[in-house]
Amino acid sequence: MVNDFQSRLLSPKMIVYVNQFTYLCRMFIKTIIKTDKNTGKRYEYYRLCEGYRIADKVRHRSILTLGKLEGVETKEDKKLLADRVESLIKGDVPLFGYSPSPIIEQYAQAAYKRIRDEKLLDLNPMTKQASEKAETDYRKVDVNSIVHEEVRELGSEWLCKQSADKLKLHGFLSEQCGFDNNQASTAIMHIVSRAVYPASEYKTAQWIKENSSVAELCNIPEHKVNRYKLYAISRKLSKRRQ
Repeated sequence: MVNDFQSRLLSPKMIVYVNQFTYLCRMFIKTIIKTDKNTGKRYEYYRLCEGYRIADKVRHRSILTLGKLEGVETKEDKKLLADRVESLIKGDVPLFGYSPSPIIEQYAQAAYKRIRDEKLLDLNPMTKQASEKAETDYRKVDVNSIVHEEVRELGSEWLCKQSADKLKLHGFLSEQCGFDNNQASTAIMHIVSRAVYPASEYKTAQWIKENSSVAELCNIPEHKVNRYKLYAISRKLSKRRQ
């Protein structure tokens, strides 16, 4: 009985039916190349497609033809267009009021209108209502009442830490240089700090305690960071310099 149900669920008709009401993967824009039989001239036009997964296979289906998309030249712009159409369909509200370029917004609104009017996809009315409510739910905030504590920098430190992890620097220091686990973590913290904020050990220790999240990234308690430990790890690293 279960096998019979599964076979009917995966039949072509059922696949179309299921995907008419669900969104399983992202939308994308597919390039179609045609050749004029009379002139031999090749030209391109574009289709908005939707990807979906059936069992272990990823498939896609065309939703509508977008035409030549004049003014949308790059792959990045085409991705922005597909993402914008998908956000309109799902009723997502752009973060921080972000909006794409006017030409992309124009194409996206036109595509969304066709999808809605021609009922090419099932637009969830609950999602649309939630989106409309979110867009009109205004709140007033006194900006002078906003306070913050323990604000720390993270971006550059995180990027450098990821590079150190990809290079397996912790393992190298432990296995090849005789560092114990805490020394290896402190060394990576110090290296990242020098890359982001090149200064003396005294200034670096202050920066780690007051401004940066690098100690937390390296699993080192902030209260244990001081200039003396940075001096010691600098000397230990200097001995391994080649």
